[in-house]
Amino acid sequence: MLARTVHDRPTELTTRHTDAPGNLMLLTIRGDHAKVEGKFEIADSLEIQCEIGGELDVGGKLVIGERGTVKADVRTVDAVIMGTYEGNMVASGDVEIASTGKVSGNIKTDSLVIHKGGFFNGNVAKIDDREETARPTPARTPRPIRVAEKSEAEEDDDKAIPKLDRP
Repeated sequence: MLARTVHDRPTELTTRHTDAPGNLMLLTIRGDHAKVEGKFEIADSLEIQCEIGGELDVGGKLVIGERGTVKADVRTVDAVIMGTYEGNMVASGDVEIASTGKVSGNIKTDSLVIHKGGFFNGNVAKIDDREETARPTPARTPRPIRVAEKSEAEEDDDKAIPKLDRP
């Protein structure tokens, strides 16, 4: 739902990037009354300055601006939250809640920083790289163990009193 009146700024979708090697492109979605919902897979970094709901899979850094509101389950590398976030987040890198940020939900990350004035209500867990990258292995059914029966002579040996070695 995109809405605009004569006095409102239009909804924008812009990209910024630098030519420096290793820098990812930053996709920005902004609009005073823009609401976007769905499943998003973004290979680069993403800045949000509007309302988004659904699922987000971000290959770089997720930046929720001061005017941004995200109600979604998120998988990302890093996150900076200056606006409002509700949902479950898995970040393989760092999560930073700025002094203007408000987070309600669960975060699984390698590092969480909450600045003075930032709000967090939920659970946080340290990410385990082995757990996140490991693929589940199929369950193995136990094999039966074959037990050999003892002969009468072996059973008699078990019942005999052991002899002590004397010097």
